[in-house]
Amino acid sequence: MKGSIIKRGGSWTAYWSTKDPATGKRRQHSKGGFRTKQLAQAHLNGVLAKVEGGTWAPATSVTVKTFVEDTWLPNLEATVAGGSIKPATAKFYEHLANRHLVPHLGAVKLKELSAVRLDTFYATLLTTGRRGGASGLSPTTVAHVHVNVHRMLRDAVKWGYLSQNVADNATPPRPSTRKMSTWSPQEIWSFLDATSNDRLGALWHVLAMTGLRRGEVCGLQWTDIDLDTARLNVERARVMAGGKVVVSTPKTASSDRSIGLDPKTVSALRSYKARQSAEHLVAGTAWANDENWVFTDEVGRPLHPTKVSKLFSDVAKAAGVPRIRLHDVRHSYATAALEAGIPLKVVSERLGHRHLSTTGDIYIHVRPEVDQSCADQVADLIMSSETK
Repeated sequence: MKGSIIKRGGSWTAYWSTKDPATGKRRQHSKGGFRTKQLAQAHLNGVLAKVEGGTWAPATSVTVKTFVEDTWLPNLEATVAGGSIKPATAKFYEHLANRHLVPHLGAVKLKELSAVRLDTFYATLLTTGRRGGASGLSPTTVAHVHVNVHRMLRDAVKWGYLSQNVADNATPPRPSTRKMSTWSPQEIWSFLDATSNDRLGALWHVLAMTGLRRGEVCGLQWTDIDLDTARLNVERARVMAGGKVVVSTPKTASSDRSIGLDPKTVSALRSYKARQSAEHLVAGTAWANDENWVFTDEVGRPLHPTKVSKLFSDVAKAAGVPRIRLHDVRHSYATAALEAGIPLKVVSERLGHRHLSTTGDIYIHVRPEVDQSCADQVADLIMSSETK
């Protein structure tokens, strides 16, 4: 890479160019006002060495708002098109940037961001980050904002706007940890028995007997289910991103999977499909299920993921079982499977976890009843050796 030195009036100016990684175009830079050619050359040599080493960044007056709106977010859309990130992830980044990053730091010059400034920003979000400033955001949400900021600054470094990612040295809050609540196998059965005549009884059956995620269940189409062979394929998910429902590929490569169904779940799905066909006849031309979604309302519209959570809360309360989150049904299934002696690898594959360790780390807990049973069985084994 070369540059040039040109005399302009009574001083010397250094010129050089770099390739803009975001656009692929050459960008010319200059620095003037040197009293001698030697001083200009020394500056140019230093700049070229930094460019070559990947540590140089232009002195820019671009603000966070301008960079986010004009460069970063549009590039995220291109990244989605290229398959590097999922549409739901891009939507989530866009939501966090527009909701928190731009309003609080938009006027700050990109080059003036610092770890201290970011820490102050996170502290503000924790105390007055909610709309209207009445209260703060949760540590988990602020941690998500930090991930958003880090990604944005990482791209700014990659594209030559900055020489370092100051978010590396920031201290975001630790995400909140929620105690996992699960149903016992008896409580799962009580719930399924109580909801067997519910219009969406098949949905609750699939959730409780497969451990699918909410978005995966909402994303099922009838072509994904073979009732004759009792197999279900997870190929997409309908998830929330930035307050909107988007259709995305499964969470990870391992989430794209095929799992078996038990006879009662197959039976529940057959009954539900017949009921849906009857609803189709009643709705006539008003039927909206062009994409063959499995779980819909009475006129064929796919269920909103948030509505599914609300419906679950209502039917679980009516069933008289302990109150848990919808996602905890997935945890309940996994816990029951492991208690039944199903190998960890099989459970992990059915859940769609990328790593076996993920399943082990999440479900390392043991219900008190199982722990007591273990204590009694081991004691029986040891004590029985006394008579041998």
